[in-house]
Amino acid sequence: MELNFMCCAFCVFLSLNLCASLDHEVIYQWQLLDYEWPDTETRRQYIENGSYIPDNNRLGNVRVFNGSVYVTVPRLRKGVPSSLNIIVDQNSTNSPLLRPFPNWEINQGATCDHLQFVNAFEIDPNTGWMWIVDTGYYPEVSVRPEGQKRCPAKLVILDLMNNMIIHTHVFPGLVVGYGNFYLTDMVLDFTEGVVTHAYITDTYDWKLIVYDHNMNYSYSFVHPSMNPESGFSNVTVHNKTESIRYLGIRGISMSPDFKFVYYTALAGQRMYRIPTSVLRDFKHDSVLFAFNVKKVGNKVSLGEGMYCSQPNNLFFSGLTTVYKWSLADTVDVNLPLPSNVTYASQSVVVKDEEMISWIPSLAIDEERKMWFTSRPLGFISSQNNTKWNYFVLRTDIGEKGYMDFSVEAKAAVQGAVVYEPSVVIVLVCCAFGFSLRTTQL
Repeated sequence: MELNFMCCAFCVFLSLNLCASLDHEVIYQWQLLDYEWPDTETRRQYIENGSYIPDNNRLGNVRVFNGSVYVTVPRLRKGVPSSLNIIVDQNSTNSPLLRPFPNWEINQGATCDHLQFVNAFEIDPNTGWMWIVDTGYYPEVSVRPEGQKRCPAKLVILDLMNNMIIHTHVFPGLVVGYGNFYLTDMVLDFTEGVVTHAYITDTYDWKLIVYDHNMNYSYSFVHPSMNPESGFSNVTVHNKTESIRYLGIRGISMSPDFKFVYYTALAGQRMYRIPTSVLRDFKHDSVLFAFNVKKVGNKVSLGEGMYCSQPNNLFFSGLTTVYKWSLADTVDVNLPLPSNVTYASQSVVVKDEEMISWIPSLAIDEERKMWFTSRPLGFISSQNNTKWNYFVLRTDIGEKGYMDFSVEAKAAVQGAVVYEPSVVIVLVCCAFGFSLRTTQL
């Protein structure tokens, strides 16, 4: 009995340690974001006329492809000279400059053909195509440069291999607009290895937007599951409080089998899923949507970023923490409506209460590493510029992203249940302990 108890106790201890936070490394850090300017005179002029206000440049979403790191700086305030950027590595510092991508001109927003306000983007690693969502205009009138007209939202596809725009889709006003909107995140949907649809969140107008690439056609869904939840008016991190009362659907993720899309409101902790078969139906039947959407549980924390891995794990950001939620171990999935779907427990992947403030974006690269950004909580309020405010961080999760089509990745997704190593160890140890106890009897 003593040996049995000691064995199980040791295994539980080992299991808890395996579930502990992974190490993470700081790849880049900034007190203030700055850019690779054509010359010092241009930078001076931008500062003088208010086109560059360093305090107003906030780090947004991140994606990594072929060794390059791309980030957005959403134009939520005046003085953001470039909304889509590539990080320029410099040997002398880990606070590198941002280079407007694909160039300075397209980021100036001088006409509606240019990039006005980018936060959501995704890169198809199979083709090297970057899918860019442009909200199209500054959400707040006070932020819009004087004399600039209000541009419609659009989706731009850029071929990274040739550094050229190959397609643009302008969203009709009935799909995006005419009120206040903010297109915040996006996932790509594949059929037989080719992108056929893109799904985009509208955090201000509480919509899920669908773009059918084959038909070059877009439409949207509206449902109460996309609305902010009552009771989540504010969020506080590091003694800083920000209002999130009116911020709806934000986080979005695609299952690696491309059967479900998961989403959640920024002001809320409920996670929902909708079959892609419903989203792909160009008739966009709202009744069909309402009948098929299901709540899968409550996140343990508020947050923005979400990303799925090939072993069917959903990673999502919380306050100073990245969590993992297993989607393979499913309970009640076959029960009729209105029953919900329940997944396995959520575990901590990365936790850093000192460095991390707010995580707007997660991504997985080709090397099975997760990248994420951190910034001060304030979405539009001031920050302390005497300390490190913005970070690009990385941790080795050993799992491939949802868009990886290697044979190895497919085999992992097809498994009915993927157990954590810690769970397997506990089960084996308990079985061993039971065997010892039986032998003693």
